[in-house]
Amino acid sequence: MDIRINLATILISLFIFNRGDISRQDEYKPVISDDSDFKLIKNSDNYEYWECIYNPGVFVSTRSKQQTIAQIGNKKYSKYVKKIFSANGFFTACGPGFCSYYIVAVRRDKSIKVINTPNDFRNFIGNIDNVEEAKLSARNGGYVLSVDPKYITMYQESTNGYTFKLYDFGFQFCIPLPESQPKSVTIKLTN
Repeated sequence: MDIRINLATILISLFIFNRGDISRQDEYKPVISDDSDFKLIKNSDNYEYWECIYNPGVFVSTRSKQQTIAQIGNKKYSKYVKKIFSANGFFTACGPGFCSYYIVAVRRDKSIKVINTPNDFRNFIGNIDNVEEAKLSARNGGYVLSVDPKYITMYQESTNGYTFKLYDFGFQFCIPLPESQPKSVTIKLTN
């Protein structure tokens, strides 16, 4: 009789524990795309026009092999952006060619700002206003946002920011080590 009661207690405890885990997991939403939407950036400097450009590698020496990811603002300023090229950028990855992204932004007076370092990009975003900016900030910090079902990134919004549960892919590896567990990374809202 004692054994049955202990077994029932263990099973009930496991059920409650697992149910608690499930409800905590329900609070997190999956990241459904590892591509961040640059179009949702509300930059702090109110540029008239800006473009985000993907640079496929440091060995690319012209703008012609690069790809425009986003174009925001008054397109009459786009002619000033087309002349600008940067081999450096943020979100550096893709070894050994080391692809990256950079932004060319134009002010009303036609002055141009090239955003091509992680710090410049952090300043360009300014306040974190939405989940896409939080995703971009996490990527800017060197984190990989995976949509692979086995290593999917989850996020939760709170009053002071976004918390991501993600795996550390490391620089040399395409997948996390088998024993790795997701870690929490919080991107705080700034005002």
